[in-house]
Amino acid sequence: MVTLQRPGKALFIRDATANIQILTRQTTQVHVSDRVNVVGYPAVGEYTRILDDAIFEKFGTAPTPVPLQVTAKQVLGGDYNADLLKIEG
Repeated sequence: MVTLQRPGKALFIRDATANIQILTRQTTQVHVSDRVNVVGYPAVGEYTRILDDAIFEKFGTAPTPVPLQVTAKQVLGGDYNADLLKIEG
């Protein structure tokens, strides 16, 4: 399921087990909670795993994801890369 899109640059997705950043030049518009199939090359990014030079297609919509409530200290720990978060500022 899509958690964030930066058209022409990146797509962030998650499933029940993990989340991942997808590097893609594709500009097809998708929205938070859209379900997508993705094909790309696995790689290691600056902070975590990524799929590089990827393409994707939408195949449905899932229930809107609930962001995880975290603290600033938790975010700085680096365990939430590419996840949908809610933080009080």
